[in-house]
Amino acid sequence: MFAILLLLLGLLARRTSSRLEDFDHFPSFGEMEDYLYQVAQNHSDLVKVSVEGLTEEGRPIYLLKIGGGGDNEDPLTSASTATIFIDAGIHAREWIAPMTAFYLIESLVEANLRKDPRVTTHPVYYIMPILNPDGYEFSRTPGHRLWRKNRSSPPPGSDCYGIDLNRNYDVVGFGIGASSYPCAENYMGEEAATQPEVIAASNVVLRVKPQVSISLHSYGQKWLTSWGYTTRPATDNDKLIDLGKRAAKAMKAVHGREYDVETAAGFYPAGGASDDFAKARARVPYAVTLELPPDKVSFNDGFEISASLIRSVGEEVWAGLVPVASAAIDEAVRGNGGGDVAAAAAASPTT
Repeated sequence: MFAILLLLLGLLARRTSSRLEDFDHFPSFGEMEDYLYQVAQNHSDLVKVSVEGLTEEGRPIYLLKIGGGGDNEDPLTSASTATIFIDAGIHAREWIAPMTAFYLIESLVEANLRKDPRVTTHPVYYIMPILNPDGYEFSRTPGHRLWRKNRSSPPPGSDCYGIDLNRNYDVVGFGIGASSYPCAENYMGEEAATQPEVIAASNVVLRVKPQVSISLHSYGQKWLTSWGYTTRPATDNDKLIDLGKRAAKAMKAVHGREYDVETAAGFYPAGGASDDFAKARARVPYAVTLELPPDKVSFNDGFEISASLIRSVGEEVWAGLVPVASAAIDEAVRGNGGGDVAAAAAASPTT
């Protein structure tokens, strides 16, 4: 009993001595929740938090809105209002992704408070910083650090839990680069859009109609553009690659890390993913998957990246938001809310 008391006191001391916004550790989902409500309460004129659904295990799926005025102001009533959507943590083991999202949240709040004139603060941001909380918490338990999927119940005839949420979106190419075997890491589920996390994120993207969507992943240091399900280039491929190169240049200028820019299918084919959904279904002009450090070349810790790198990764992605925000504003001013939808419908899933 005394040993248990000491353990609880130790856990409490660690929680009170190191805050999420110190960016020196990978926090629990509970810590993430506390931060989200705290930042929304402390900056209620700037930040709004909402629950967009519940996971199978009952955890909230959070959305944070930064900018755009008060509760009664619709940021989409003006064609010149730029909107950026960011999700993170769709794959449980990619711990650096949600922490990068939280770094961006903290940086956006601070920049708005000091009235930073840089273009980064001009758009409205919708951020889902931890899209797969069930899987994330499971990956924090002993022996499961590399768990990828969510924790949905096994289908009939199987005892394997979980669906790869980034293969479960209802979009052209569903099933490509995915498995129908429930025990596989990339199991797509029995049907598309069956998971509450996917439904919540899909609904948000369709509702807010962003000019740019970014899905944070790890690892590989790659800026991936459309498409994911086919190697056929998008009709606006030159524009997509150009933004990627400008963002990669801005990120490299911070700490020297290089991000390759290529199509998502060039990295590996992935149908039923969030980036293809954003561009083909929600008509988002720029739909990006950003694979965070480390790279795939050097000897490193891969998914088990050190917490000591959280801040530096966040700093470089924050720098990369400058060209992203500029692109979003340019698209909004032109009233451009449509992506390469015709190409999506015409492209063959077998190419």
